[in-house]
Amino acid sequence: MENTMQSSSPNKFLKFLKDNFLVMIIGFILALYVVIMIFCLIWGFRVSFTPVDPDFSNNPFAFGSRFTLDNWIDTFTKFCILVNNRNVYFEELILNSLIYSIGCTLVHTTVVMLVAYLVAKYPCWLSSVLYTTVIITMIIPVVGSLASEMAVVRGMGLYDNLLGVFFMKCHFLGMYFLIFYGVFKSLSWGYAEAAFIDGAGHFQVMVRIMFPLVINTYLAVAILFFIQYWNEYTTAMLYLPSYPTIAYALVRLRTASGSGLNEVPQFFAACMMSCLPILILFVSFQKQLMGDLKVGGLKG
Repeated sequence: MENTMQSSSPNKFLKFLKDNFLVMIIGFILALYVVIMIFCLIWGFRVSFTPVDPDFSNNPFAFGSRFTLDNWIDTFTKFCILVNNRNVYFEELILNSLIYSIGCTLVHTTVVMLVAYLVAKYPCWLSSVLYTTVIITMIIPVVGSLASEMAVVRGMGLYDNLLGVFFMKCHFLGMYFLIFYGVFKSLSWGYAEAAFIDGAGHFQVMVRIMFPLVINTYLAVAILFFIQYWNEYTTAMLYLPSYPTIAYALVRLRTASGSGLNEVPQFFAACMMSCLPILILFVSFQKQLMGDLKVGGLKG
């Protein structure tokens, strides 16, 4: 009896490995990826407090007891890039990034939510066209449209204009449309019917009944949009030459003349400082990002 139990145990273990081999491999790769990302973040944070000296270039992992705040101070006092024959310093870069990121986030998220609601709750031929357009644009890659897009932007007077960039973000294409569409589809129309009986109109139902039910989804998508726009530098480089953002400045940091920060520790101090708003945002709204999106309600 004991021999039978002992022989069955290795068989069960081998069967477990065989059934879950692919899952274990994928889990190991993901775990390794997470460890590498965390190590890079910690290493960059530690380097930002390392004094600038020739020894660092020879051995960047030999930190020892070296520690200084000079790199972070220099980010405030010396970090600048030359734009239109004037120096743009760290404070203005952060301000431009906040205006650009917050404005684009609010406009883009609201437009996506509004169109998804109309398509999900008011089915008609136009709703089918809009939904199909989203799917097609996600499947077919759009290549070579930059030149024509730049010509249209200049022709409409939107070039180098923050309001123009916000207008460019008034579209509903992409994955987040499908997220809002799925959430609105799952909501019972009984909420609206009850409001209609009480005399509410379609606009009141949308703003006062339906939108509050998806506030968690709105916040989660808005946070993701904000992170995307905060780290984006191409729009500032192409369409907002007079409003450089911190992401664009970091791209130019290593090559910009008169940047004031020419060493690796100073560069990492600027990078870590630019990450602080994202970290604060994530810590403040981690429940919306990591938690389940639940809506509920009707009792029959």
